[in-house]
Amino acid sequence: MILYFTGIDGSGKSTLIDDIQKHLIDNKVETLRIWARYSPRFSKMIVNIAKKKAVNHTGNYNTISEEEYSRWQSFKKRLVRNKIIRDLIFTFFYLDYYFQILSVQAKIKKNKNKVILIDRFVIDFLADQMVNFGDLSGTGIFRRIIKISNSFDAVFFISVKPDVALKRKSDIPGKEYLIERDIVFREIFKELDRGHIIDNNGPRDLAIREITSIINL
Repeated sequence: MILYFTGIDGSGKSTLIDDIQKHLIDNKVETLRIWARYSPRFSKMIVNIAKKKAVNHTGNYNTISEEEYSRWQSFKKRLVRNKIIRDLIFTFFYLDYYFQILSVQAKIKKNKNKVILIDRFVIDFLADQMVNFGDLSGTGIFRRIIKISNSFDAVFFISVKPDVALKRKSDIPGKEYLIERDIVFREIFKELDRGHIIDNNGPRDLAIREITSIINL
C-alpha cells in the first residue's frame, strides 16, 4: 500500500505521518517512510541569480519577508508571460527533478511488501510550479504527474487554514504564500482518483481517525 501526504507548510503533515506510522507499527505492519520533496540542483543556481533581482538574500527561501515574497512572485509572473519561455523553464525544472522521481519509484518497487508513507512528492512540485507559472493542466508533464499520483492507494491533502498554519510554523513568507498554494492544491486534487482532503484545523485525533478509516477500507 502506498500513502502519499501533502499540504501547505504548517498543515501538520509530518506529525500526522508520525502518528499513522506508529499506528501501523503497533498493528504489526511493516512501513517505509520516504521524504520526496523536490530538491533542486541545477535549477537552484539559476533561480538564485534571478532571485537577487527581487529579494535581499537567496538563502533559505522560507526566511524571506512577505514583502520580498510578493516582489519575487511579481518578477516571476512578468518573466513567464511568454508561453514558450514558461514551458521551457517548467520543463527544465521537471528534468532537474526527474532522477529524484525515479529514485523514489525504485524504492517503492523494492518495498512492495511494506506500507509506504510518502511525505511530499510530485504534487508538491506541481503546486509550486503552478504558483509560479499559472495553469499547467494542458502540459504533458501535468498529465504525467497526475498519472503517477493516481497509481497510489491514497493521496491525503492535509488541510488547514493559513492563520492556523502560521501559528504552527514560523518560517513561512506570509499568508499570501499559503493562500496561493492552498488554492492550487485543491485544483490539482480535482484530477485525482483517490485524493482525500483531511481537515486538520481541530484536534489531531480526528484527522488520524479519518485517515486510518480510509486506510482500513
